[in-house]
Amino acid sequence: MVFRPLLDVRVNFHPVGHGLFTTMDFIFYYFLEMPCHIIFDCGASDVALLEKRITFYLGGRALPRIDLLALSHLHYDHVSGLPYLLSRAQVDTVVLPYISPLEKLLIAAAQPPMPPWYYSFLASPATFLASFGVRNIYFLGGGGEGEAPPLEPGPPSLPPEARELASKLRGKIMWHGARKMPSEDVHEPDKDERSYLREKFDTNVEFVRAEGYATFTYGFVGHLILIFFVKPVDKQLLDRFHRCLKSMNLIVDANALKTSSLLEILMDISKLRKLKKCYRCISRDINLTSLSLGITTAWSSEYTKCYMVSHNLRALLPILFLPSLRRYTWPFCILLTGDTRLDRSDVRREFMKRYRIIIENMTKENSAIPLIFQAPHHGSIRGFNRQARIDFTNRWGAFLVSVVSYKWPRRISAFEELRRASVNLELCHQERPVSILISVFE
Repeated sequence: MVFRPLLDVRVNFHPVGHGLFTTMDFIFYYFLEMPCHIIFDCGASDVALLEKRITFYLGGRALPRIDLLALSHLHYDHVSGLPYLLSRAQVDTVVLPYISPLEKLLIAAAQPPMPPWYYSFLASPATFLASFGVRNIYFLGGGGEGEAPPLEPGPPSLPPEARELASKLRGKIMWHGARKMPSEDVHEPDKDERSYLREKFDTNVEFVRAEGYATFTYGFVGHLILIFFVKPVDKQLLDRFHRCLKSMNLIVDANALKTSSLLEILMDISKLRKLKKCYRCISRDINLTSLSLGITTAWSSEYTKCYMVSHNLRALLPILFLPSLRRYTWPFCILLTGDTRLDRSDVRREFMKRYRIIIENMTKENSAIPLIFQAPHHGSIRGFNRQARIDFTNRWGAFLVSVVSYKWPRRISAFEELRRASVNLELCHQERPVSILISVFE
């Protein structure tokens, strides 16, 4: 029997030290061999090392197109490479969590002093991104499950008469069952900024709830399903931080904070010190707003074969998954968690509910699911603990591959729990990348 190649995916967790820079390159063989390039986070504490990895990924190409850049949150070690990347690549769409002005001050307070460009970005992410030519910016707020993605038989075929037209189209993100954020949840200056950016840069800015699903669409049809999860910051702790800021006379009303007011606070060393005093007054066990992204194909099949190869300096590990011939299934899932606090039961419960539809419709092989799992919070116990391992393995099964993006000291690492939850555990640090090739055939 001869199998026809449908799709190749190269997932690279680049070695940047403490940070995260993940790239995914798709080639749809069944659809004119069209590509899709997705980046999840682009930051590291060692910016020089990160810039080398970005240069290596772009390969010297002049303004290569990145279809989607997803940012899990706005900490410096997840966004520090943005100026370098955006000045060397044409990024079409950026998706990031919506952060209130008050939480932006909290993010600044939790970090050491940063470069001025970072505070400009933190105060107004949309203006910063639009100035580099980003065409579409989607801010995601917390949401529910919403509309579930259908198990569409596939892959889709393209009529010969439509091929020439399809080849000239650009890929785009389309939303399904995702409502707009309530008007009262969006800061008034952010609404004004939306109109300004459309007029000045022709940039589309939307505020959407993280519910339903999105598809990456080429030539009139969907090829990838994208499911976003956003867990907002703990409101009670944010209120406590707000009261402290008012007592310090830093702000009067958080709802009246404009971008210029934020920048004035962030650029003033004495005011930053006051911010940090207020940060120390609240619990350090705070769940800041963070975004996760799950990716699978927009089509399913009874007869596809999925072949994964995990390649690093230590091993070459081929894994073959043969989906059941009795029902349609999705061939694989890439689940990127950023700093989502999966060690917390309330966050974990909502997270597992959000991705249940994908997990339940993938075929297990020896109790393992074809899932590439990026360990949250760089693989520390502040992202994945013993109870998380028990819940995931009992309800989902073992992860095929888990990837840790930083080498923690043993006392605060989740390595042992992740090792017990995974068929393969890979460490991506300063020298060794983790590269996984997924090939799907029918």
